[in-house]
Amino acid sequence: MRDKIKITEQQLKILNSKSGIKRVIACAGSGKTFILTKSIIETLREGLCRPDEVLAITFTRNAAENMRQRIKDNLKEKIDFENIDIFTFNSFGNSIISENSLKLSLGKNYKLINISKSWQLIFNVISSFKFEKIKIGKNLGKFIDDLLKFAWDLKSNLVTVEKFQNYLEVCGKVLSNYKSTALRRDEKEIEQYQQELFDVYSKYEELKMANNYVDYHDHIFLPYQLLLKDSDIAQKYQNRYKYIFIDEFQDTDFAQGHLISMLYNPGINSIMIVGDYDQGIYSFRGACVENIFNFHNWDVFRSCQIRDYYLTTNFRSGANIINAAGSVICENKDRFTKNLMPEYAGKYSEVLFFAKNTLREEAAEIAKNIKFLVNSGMKLKDIAILARRKRFKEITYELQKNNLRYEVIGSKGFFYEPESSFLFPGSWQCRTQVMKFISYTCFSRKSIKFLTGTFFS
Repeated sequence: MRDKIKITEQQLKILNSKSGIKRVIACAGSGKTFILTKSIIETLREGLCRPDEVLAITFTRNAAENMRQRIKDNLKEKIDFENIDIFTFNSFGNSIISENSLKLSLGKNYKLINISKSWQLIFNVISSFKFEKIKIGKNLGKFIDDLLKFAWDLKSNLVTVEKFQNYLEVCGKVLSNYKSTALRRDEKEIEQYQQELFDVYSKYEELKMANNYVDYHDHIFLPYQLLLKDSDIAQKYQNRYKYIFIDEFQDTDFAQGHLISMLYNPGINSIMIVGDYDQGIYSFRGACVENIFNFHNWDVFRSCQIRDYYLTTNFRSGANIINAAGSVICENKDRFTKNLMPEYAGKYSEVLFFAKNTLREEAAEIAKNIKFLVNSGMKLKDIAILARRKRFKEITYELQKNNLRYEVIGSKGFFYEPESSFLFPGSWQCRTQVMKFISYTCFSRKSIKFLTGTFFS
């Protein structure tokens, strides 16, 4: 890696820094994962700590394995790679649960349950529950999904059963002092809804505990509660990891951010976070971009010196694409200001914009442009479509209509449709050629803007 990839001045500044807390703000395509991995490599190469004193956290197992392989390729047989802790957030949380299961009142044989099992537990809760305020409606499945999402949202925001109960008790006392009878009546009705939600949440937790179950959101929730309540265990993990590296920090949720804060102790370890506020588009699944933006205001870091570094060179795209993206993200409020630039000025790129009245018309225009590109000599394998879920059906319909072969790349769970659907007449894997074309979606903080067209780099 040292010989094959040229290190930029911005990257070199990060690598040479001995700061105890580094916040790296990296634009898209600027090599943020590379610089994080490179920092781990140089830390181990210089002998600043043992391999088992490194903790690296990223968001996917694939990214974690790629990081491990890069470290191995660079350091060869000089270190024990098996002792480097490179985790996803959930696997890291599960490792803490596994090591401290008895402290968490879990047996060694605790079971990790999937969404289906959580769904079944919620069903068991409501089957014997009489709702006075909340209406189930005709769609029982959606109702259970909403209840489960509510429970998980509570955990993502570190709301325990005890905190929820205390909140309801405080609300009751406050409401009793309201002078307005009408306002007190309205708020009392809201409190009754919340009480029923609390009953479901507490019963769900009771069922899990009784069966020695741990669900997906417990992976962060339980370790945080453990480290919060037991200072000896918190200190154990602070002492274990001398160097902590967190990738894609803008995608962390409230609970993940607070778990990381519990691992840091000034003078004992160093921490490096990498991410970009402008790329924080996962708030719909709980991501809290304020984690990276307000990192320096957290209690544990407030008295510490945090050094900010910027990676502003985009190695993927040319100036036209970078300028188009920059004109959108600059409308974001409360952001880190940075000037994006291409790797070199002459790098070819084009951007095509168009707007249509319906998703079907937009999909038809996409297919039309792909055919134009193919007729101009471009290969299907060099074209990609990046689409949000709502656009998926219309786009694939138009591709089939125009006899454009494609392969779906992504989570089966996210894109899955029943076999009877016109989109997937055969098996899920029945795709013969990769076809790449980009339908690009950009977000401002207060409005959504869709830019659809071809992007080259």
